[in-house]
Amino acid sequence: MEVWVLTSSVNDYNQHGDYFEGVFFEKPSAKELSKIVNMSENYCEEFIIGGKGRDYPESVWYNLEYFKK
Repeated sequence: MEVWVLTSSVNDYNQHGDYFEGVFFEKPSAKELSKIVNMSENYCEEFIIGGKGRDYPESVWYNLEYFKK
């Protein structure tokens, strides 16, 4: 089984940990991600799919991870 898992993290004094945002059986497109995270497709392509982390000065960022069992 292969899945892509989207989580979000909050950089805050009171660390909140990771939050589950969604799971996908195929690598999601920027368009799919933009609907979930309410960000532009360009942001999703560059920072989520492209793995650049977060865009300063955001305190919330998203992580897309691939899991295979």
